[in-house]
Amino acid sequence: MLKYLYNEPAVLCGRSLVISDLHLGITAEMFAKGTRVGPQAEQLAGKAKRLIEENKAKRLVILGDVKHTVPSPSGDEKNEVERFFAFLREVAVEIVIVRGNHDGGIEKWAREAGIVGSGGVVLGGVGFAHGHAWPSKEVMMRRNIVTSHIHPGISIVDKLGARNLQPAWAICGINPAGAAGHYAQFNKKLEMTVMPAFNPLVGAMPLNEASPEGIPGPLFRNETFKLDECKIYLLDGTCMGNVSNLRKRKR
Repeated sequence: MLKYLYNEPAVLCGRSLVISDLHLGITAEMFAKGTRVGPQAEQLAGKAKRLIEENKAKRLVILGDVKHTVPSPSGDEKNEVERFFAFLREVAVEIVIVRGNHDGGIEKWAREAGIVGSGGVVLGGVGFAHGHAWPSKEVMMRRNIVTSHIHPGISIVDKLGARNLQPAWAICGINPAGAAGHYAQFNKKLEMTVMPAFNPLVGAMPLNEASPEGIPGPLFRNETFKLDECKIYLLDGTCMGNVSNLRKRKR
């Protein structure tokens, strides 16, 4: 069973707290481009620690993209990753990382964590995968799966043309016809939750302005899940409707 935390980009599954897309080290890239933002390890670890303690979680699951640089990270980025996990030692919970597309070599700097491959893992009866690669058959046989990777959000435009981009949850039912193109077996009632990024500096992809072909990863491009039929919820739980209706309202 999944419990979405109010106004937080995090979800509980039993005693597991699930977050995604930390992109530790993104501030170094921003600094190089002229934006002066300080390191985030302590800030993000403190937020994760608070949520662990408030919800009495026994496990922290990170659904990929712990670090930002796709190849080997710089010295500053390595320090950020190491400091993040050092701060979390205070809560002494089990840590599981589901490998994302930015996580090459992550085991070198996150020695406290168990590392799971890109096919994902089943915990508490729920499947978890980053979403940049095809989830495993075992994950796709669950009733619910949780992915991340695309940093979902919506674009809200008022009558004066002002645009407000909000991070959001996307809840998507499986498209059996699309799934059958890759999986011989899967749960025909499967529902996928796509998480917003835990790091606010990452931003959000406005799904009501996106096309399936423009979304990274195979799950929407191959119509395993139909983008227009996904329901969108803001972090405070407000249901904004499905993507197709949000497109119409935007026009």
